[in-house]
Amino acid sequence: MSRGVVADTSALLTLELVDLLDRIAFVDLATVGRVVSELEDLAGFDDEEAAAAERVLSRIDGGGIEVFSIQATETMEALVSNRVQPAEAACLQACRESKAEVLVTDDARAIAGLRDEAMAHGIRLRISVAVIVESRKRGELSTTQARRLVDEIIEARGWEGGVLEVLARRHLDR
Repeated sequence: MSRGVVADTSALLTLELVDLLDRIAFVDLATVGRVVSELEDLAGFDDEEAAAAERVLSRIDGGGIEVFSIQATETMEALVSNRVQPAEAACLQACRESKAEVLVTDDARAIAGLRDEAMAHGIRLRISVAVIVESRKRGELSTTQARRLVDEIIEARGWEGGVLEVLARRHLDR
């Protein structure tokens, strides 16, 4: 996986909710089986997030998002904690095994719980807004478009007044 990025459920949903999965052809995007299972569970509901989960699953089925199989499941399971759910732990393990450079998650608790392990392996943890920032740097989005997308994400994901809103706006201002 070159220039690899592994994304968890929260990040994939966020990116799909604002139609950004189409715009990130500049990276090899992957996820893990546990995320696919979470997406399948979410797709069973009848709301906007369920529809986004269905669209992400279609992308996976179409080969647009690779599903990485974890080899060292015991190592992955050791990462699970009260902050880190199995899917996020599997994503970090996928980064380690595939040499992916970035793990994208919108789970603030997982970011805090995985930070030290990620740093020890040279893996950067990012929220989905980092994709917008990268697209803006590449000239694929204007600053106005990027700000609009961040505002849409904050509203769609209910981040108003929370740590992810602060992180999103900080990322955008870089």
